[in-house]
Amino acid sequence: ANPLSRSPPYEPSNPVPANGSINITIATDLNWTGGDPDGDPVTYDVYFGTISPPSKKVANQSALIYDPGTMNYSTHYYWKIIAWDNQSNSTVGPQWEFTTESKPNNPPNTPSGPNPANGAANVLLTAILNWTGGDPDGDTVKYDVYFGTTSSPLKVVSNQSTLTYD
Repeated sequence: ANPLSRSPPYEPSNPVPANGSINITIATDLNWTGGDPDGDPVTYDVYFGTISPPSKKVANQSALIYDPGTMNYSTHYYWKIIAWDNQSNSTVGPQWEFTTESKPNNPPNTPSGPNPANGAANVLLTAILNWTGGDPDGDTVKYDVYFGTTSSPLKVVSNQSTLTYD
C-alpha cells in the first residue's frame, strides 16, 4: 500500500486521570485510548511533568499506560501523548493536566511513657514531669499540660512544644 494513502493514528483520548481532575492518588498510573484507523501498529511517546509543556519520558512504547512512579502530594502535573504508526505518521494528543491529593494528616501520637510513672509513690517534690509524644506525619506538636491535686486538674500550660513540665 502507498504510505501516502495511510491515515495517521487516532488522536489519543479518554485520559485517566481525567483532564482537570483533582485529588488524584499519588500512586496513579496514566492511561489513554489510542489506535489507528488502518489497523497499523501504534507506539506512543509519553510526555509528563510539572511544567508546561511537559518533557518526553518514554518513546515508542506500545502500551496504553504509563507509570510515573510515586508522584508528589498537592502537585499539578501536565501530560500528553504522541501516537505513531509504522508508516511514520503521527498524531499529537492534547495536553492534559491534573492535581494530586493533599498529604493526609493524622492526629498526634497519644502522649505516653509518663515520668514519674502513673500511680508512682514517694515522688520527689522537685521532680520534672516528662512524657513521650510526637506525630506520625512528623508535624510540629504543641501540648497543653493539666496538673494539680484533683482528679480533673486545671490547665497550667497551653501550646508548649517541649515534652516536660516543671
